[in-house]
Amino acid sequence: MRKMRNKFNFIKKYKSLSIGNKITLLYAAVFTVTFITLTVFIMLNTWYYYQGVSESELLETMDKVISYIKSDNEIAADEIAKLSPNRNIEIRLFVGEDGNGKIDMIDKQPHKNPHFPPPLKNKEDFDKKKERFETETVKGIHYISRRNIVEHNGRQYFIEVFRTNESEREVLRDFAVVFIIANVLGIIESFKIGRFISKKVLNPISEITKTAERISINDLSKRINVPESDDEVSNLALTFNDMLGRLETSFEKQKQFISNASHELKTPISVIQGYASLMDRWGKSDPEILQESIDSIKDETTYMSNLINKLFFLAKNEQNEKIDKIKISLNDVVSEVIKEASVLGTNGEFNIIGDEEVNVMGDSNLIKQLLWVFFENAIKYSDKDYIKVNVCLYCEKEFSIMRISDNGMGIKQEDIPYIFDRFFRGDKSHNKTVSGNGLGLSIAEIIVRHHDGKIEVFSEEKKGTDFVIKFPKA
Repeated sequence: MRKMRNKFNFIKKYKSLSIGNKITLLYAAVFTVTFITLTVFIMLNTWYYYQGVSESELLETMDKVISYIKSDNEIAADEIAKLSPNRNIEIRLFVGEDGNGKIDMIDKQPHKNPHFPPPLKNKEDFDKKKERFETETVKGIHYISRRNIVEHNGRQYFIEVFRTNESEREVLRDFAVVFIIANVLGIIESFKIGRFISKKVLNPISEITKTAERISINDLSKRINVPESDDEVSNLALTFNDMLGRLETSFEKQKQFISNASHELKTPISVIQGYASLMDRWGKSDPEILQESIDSIKDETTYMSNLINKLFFLAKNEQNEKIDKIKISLNDVVSEVIKEASVLGTNGEFNIIGDEEVNVMGDSNLIKQLLWVFFENAIKYSDKDYIKVNVCLYCEKEFSIMRISDNGMGIKQEDIPYIFDRFFRGDKSHNKTVSGNGLGLSIAEIIVRHHDGKIEVFSEEKKGTDFVIKFPKA
């Protein structure tokens, strides 16, 4: 239970660390595990190599002793010692005399090393250990040994070959010390390198944080220095700068919008205040001034009401809220708006062109509002006595298309990119006598966007304008 608590505490502490410290720890941990694994691998392979060499040397020496015995040479200690020039190998040879299972031995090779294991006293014990490698430790000295029994000329020869591996163990101990020191130094260096790498990698992110802290609504001009490398961090910096650019543009538009809205409201309020003062001074005794003031105040309040309604529509639809859509016939909606426009007695001609049934998924009231924007603009922005507006409906591939054409004054080419901006009105000198606040086309663009459509403008001065609205086909 305590181990589980300790484990959870460690995980909790690790999660609370900064990203830089996490990278440093992970880098150091990976380096440490790799270095330790490599050390263990080298040590084990070295040890197995030494073991293999020792076993090969013992086998070779054993074969030499057996060959010497079978060659009927005299069993002499000096001669047997010469069979293994390796100073780490010792040979011990006994000859069984009675053949009754006991080893009444004659030691023909007085061993040089007094630390050898004591001789085996009977044949059964010798049989158990013959022809296999044994590892033994006598008085702190490690040996690898091999035993064998050879029968020749009616006699049994008991052979023991020993090899000490103290020198190899000493080498491995030296290796271990060197590797431990190298591991400790490597771990320390890995922490330093990990810290350096984390700072190098996270420095742009720190810059992003510092830049974000310095940014305020009053100053969105600051940007992050983008690293030269083409990686995730540079992409993050570019994305952040792009976001700042969009925010700056958005806030500028918002400030301009508030300024324009204030200006549009200031004028009618000033007019109302002026006529209220006029009524207060002379309107009580002069019916003409009173009526003029009342009419003007009514006109200005109507203008303000329309402006506020449009501003409310823009504010409400700023968040791109989804609208309830049903399948509607554009033919029916356009016919209804044309009928209403004709009833108003405008000096114009409104036509629907095309026999094809065109359907969209949308809100019929919003589509009506959209059409009225274009109809009203065609009426207001015209220098001709007779206005003609044609609404052509047709389908093209996956779109339901509504093309609205008028014969008005047209739009200058340099003004077209800005006509959907709020409060924009092209050629102010030309439009001094034209009522309006420059919000109609902004509302139209929002309605089209809410219907997942797009709008295109084609216009030529003094020849008219075409608005092409493409909706997804129902």
